[in-house]
Amino acid sequence: FENAAKDHPMNGIAWYHLGMAYHIVNEHDKVTSVVEHLNRFDRKRARQLIQDTGREDLRHLVADLRV
Repeated sequence: FENAAKDHPMNGIAWYHLGMAYHIVNEHDKVTSVVEHLNRFDRKRARQLIQDTGREDLRHLVADLRV
């Protein structure tokens, strides 16, 4: 997933899956970085990543986004 995200920096799906992969291996700081990156161009997917990883501490990044 790292290569896909690096090769396609505006591909929200690749970044979402990279964030989930980091979550699975407990790389919490990297999940934060992915959410911050996603938040710049795909806020709905950033919110989904926050929800799917249970990272309520990052919710403030997309607090104004309604789904």
